[in-house]
Amino acid sequence: MLIELRFYSRPEHTSTRCRWLGTFLALSSVLAFLVVLNGCGTAYENTAIKSWGMMKSGEIDAALKNYEKNVTSNKDKLLKLMDEGILLRVAKRYEESNQKFFAAAKIIELNGYLALGEQAVTLVTNEKQTTYQGEDFEKVLVHVYLGLNYLAMSDYENAIVETRKVNELLYMMISKAKRPYELNAFARYLNAMLFENEGEEDDAYIDYKNTVKIDPILTQRFPIIHLDLLRLAKKLDFTAELDAWKNQFGNAEWDQAQKTLKDHDGAVVLLYESGKSPRKFSSREYHQAEGKGGSAIEVMIPVSYYERRKTLISRVKMSVANQSAETVVLNDIEKTAIQHLKDRMGRMIAKALLTAGVKAGIATGVGKATHSTELGLLTGLALFLASEADTRSWLLLPGGLQVAKIFLPPGRYDIDLSYQDDYHNVISSDVVSGIEVKPGKATFIQKRSFD
Repeated sequence: MLIELRFYSRPEHTSTRCRWLGTFLALSSVLAFLVVLNGCGTAYENTAIKSWGMMKSGEIDAALKNYEKNVTSNKDKLLKLMDEGILLRVAKRYEESNQKFFAAAKIIELNGYLALGEQAVTLVTNEKQTTYQGEDFEKVLVHVYLGLNYLAMSDYENAIVETRKVNELLYMMISKAKRPYELNAFARYLNAMLFENEGEEDDAYIDYKNTVKIDPILTQRFPIIHLDLLRLAKKLDFTAELDAWKNQFGNAEWDQAQKTLKDHDGAVVLLYESGKSPRKFSSREYHQAEGKGGSAIEVMIPVSYYERRKTLISRVKMSVANQSAETVVLNDIEKTAIQHLKDRMGRMIAKALLTAGVKAGIATGVGKATHSTELGLLTGLALFLASEADTRSWLLLPGGLQVAKIFLPPGRYDIDLSYQDDYHNVISSDVVSGIEVKPGKATFIQKRSFD
């Protein structure tokens, strides 16, 4: 939209000229104020996007310094902490990483709190002026990463505590907040394997079963879980359930499960963080609200949406001792992000309509106070043009969490990893040497790609 202001120099129009000049100066002040406020929201996003390449190339300390230098607003403190946790984790500085994630978890405990002053600012400008509280799926992923870090430090007890919190938090969101979410199959399956490693086979079996309940087709996508269920049902002497699993999975799977038990097999498990999480953008939509006297008012309001960030590698093929397995997505972060945003879209639109009403009222008030219809209209236009949905999100997250698992006799192995695209073309490869597999235990390998 183009706004053209014309000024005339004839003496008889001095008052008109002054009124227009006053209008122009006032509008400039309003726009300058809004530019300052709206510009604050880009510091985190610019830093995070730049940090992705630095993370890929191993420039972790330089990336951390960028966050210290550029992301200085308390409104973005949660995002800064979560990204610092990721960067330190990539550098394998797990204790430092967990310090950041625990600090982030403390902020998340204040979920729902928003200062009245911040609420007032968002009604005039946009959602970026609030303290970032985190999307629901981001809140639970903090505990996933705490668990993965503890696992990397071989602290299974604390790893179990954190991975259990993931689904406990989701259950609260589902049951109390009435959110249409799903529990996290990745966290549940990881919890089951950790329980089994600790010798708590009853708890492990319950979590293996609950993993299947979260995703009923998981037994088709991730058939290794057949052996988990058959093995533990046999070890725990759950005869009726064992017969049910035999009927469901078939004799070949049962024979393999018996062999793993007879040979005291352990397992090598690859936990793989794939791709990039989606990025949030702001768009505008037309909506109608009811005005005075029942009249319909049409307004264009800002809404946020996620856009997929393309990545080259989509899976990993793990090969060892004439066996191979491809990673399977157990937590689709991209899909979950879109689902959670869709769930709260109605609440976002309701608030945006309220915001539109406030801005219209401000514009009307300015026009009356200055006896200038033009200034009122231009103020309203400036306020509406400044409206923008919150586009902040945790940008150093992967697009998904994947798992591959192979049962092996006890011993030491070299594990071949082939990173593949959507068409199974090998993009790169890696060898993890000297992995020790212990009887009845899972040995974990954690990997992440950035392409």
